Amino acid sequence: MSKTLAFIDLEATSNIIQDAEIIEIAFIIYKDDKKSAEYQTLVKPPNKIPEHIYRLTGISNKMVKNEKEFFLMANEIHEHLKDATLVAHNVSFDYQLLQKSFQKLGIEFSTKTICTLELSKRFIPELPSYSLENLSKIFSIEHKDAHRAKSDAQATKDLYLKVKETFTPKGNVEKVIHPKFTDYYKDLQSVPAKIQINGHKFTVTDIKKYFNEHLTLSLKNKDFLASIKSFNFQTYASVAESLLSLNRSIELPKWVLYVGSKDSDPRLYIGKYKKGKRASYYYSDKADCFNKRKVLSDSNDLNTQLLKHIREDIGVAQNILLSSLEDMEGVFTHILIKDVHYYSIIKSEAQELNLEAIQTVKWSRMSPLLEMKMRSHIKNFKNQIVKTESLKEIKKDSMARLFSSYRKKQQSKRKKSKVAIQSNSNRKVRRDHPNP
Repeated sequence: MSKTLAFIDLEATSNIIQDAEIIEIAFIIYKDDKKSAEYQTLVKPPNKIPEHIYRLTGISNKMVKNEKEFFLMANEIHEHLKDATLVAHNVSFDYQLLQKSFQKLGIEFSTKTICTLELSKRFIPELPSYSLENLSKIFSIEHKDAHRAKSDAQATKDLYLKVKETFTPKGNVEKVIHPKFTDYYKDLQSVPAKIQINGHKFTVTDIKKYFNEHLTLSLKNKDFLASIKSFNFQTYASVAESLLSLNRSIELPKWVLYVGSKDSDPRLYIGKYKKGKRASYYYSDKADCFNKRKVLSDSNDLNTQLLKHIREDIGVAQNILLSSLEDMEGVFTHILIKDVHYYSIIKSEAQELNLEAIQTVKWSRMSPLLEMKMRSHIKNFKNQIVKTESLKEIKKDSMARLFSSYRKKQQSKRKKSKVAIQSNSNRKVRRDHPNP
C-alpha cells in the first residue's frame, strides 16, 4: 500500500480556530518517499487581517486583496490532500482549520495526521522551546521565512526527516548534540576529564567522545538526557590527573579482599572495610569481591597462580613519575606516585621534570578505591592505544629524599597523637582514683 505524506502549513487571521480564516496555504506531497506535488498560494479572507498577524507573518491586506477566496481553490486542495497523511508542526491547528474551511462548503475532510511538535517533545527532552524556528536551528535546517506557509512547510518536512533518521537510524547519521550541551561542546578537545552529573562524579579518558556517545540526540540517550538536572566538567592534561581529582570525593570501600594463610598456604578472604587496615583489593560491592576471588582462585596450581596475580595487581612500579604529553595553557602536569599509596602533583612549564632541582613537594594519600583505579591505570599503561602521559620509574633514593619530609611530618603527628591519648588516659586515672 502506497504511503502519501503532505507536509503542510497554514497561515491564518487568528490562532483561535473559531475566529481563524486561512490567508496562506502551502504543502509538499511525498508519495513513497518521492516528491509528487507542491502547492502554495495566498488566500483572500472574508475579513481584514489583524495588525498583529501582519507583524507576525508579513502578509498584508494589500497582498491578499486580489487573491482568490478559499472556496475557489477548495476542490483542488481537497483532491491533493484527501488520501494523504497531514504532517505539520502543531498539526491539530492546521487540521481543524482545514476541516472547518471545507465543512463551510459542505465538503467532508478526514485523514490521518503526524505532529512534528509532539514528535520533538517525545524524543528531545528538556528543550526551552519547541518552536519550528528553534528546532530548525538545532538540526541546522534552513528556515529563512518563518511564519510564511511555504518556508514553514519545507522546514516541517526537513524536521520530520531529521527526527526520523536521528531516532530510527538506518546507517550512519550525523550526530546532533543536545541543545543543553552545545555551548559546552564548542571548542571541546579530546582530553581526559572529570564529569559531575546530578552530583555524581566520574572520569572519562576522552570528554569529546563522551559527548558524542552520551549527550547526542538518539533513542538510546533519550531517557538519560531527560534525567540530567545538573551537569559540569573539568578537563585535565592526563588520565592520571583526572583520576586523582576524585580523591576527596570518592566514596570509601565497603568490602575488601585480603590475603591470609591456612596451614602455611595463602588464602583469599572477604571482609568488611576497616579504616587504616590494609588489604589487597577494595570494592564497593560485595559481589565484586567474590568475582575477583573466583578469578584468582580458578587455577590448578592455586598457590602459584594466586601469588602471581597478586604480584601483577599490586606489584606495579612502586616509584614512578607520570608526565602529561600535552600542556594545558602552557603548563605540563607531573605526578609523582609512591607505592601506589601517595601522590604529588607538580605543575611546570617544562615537559621534562628535573627532580634533582626540587627540594620539597606536597604529598597526599590516595583513598583505597582510588588506589585500585590507579593500580589498574599503571598496570595497563603499556596496552593503552592513546596515551596522555609518559611513565618513568624513579630511583628509590630520589623518591626517598622527596618523601622524607612527609614521612617526618606523619611520624610527628603520630607521636603527638600518642602523647595526647596517654595524657587523656592519665587524667582519667586521676579522676577514677583521686589522691587520699
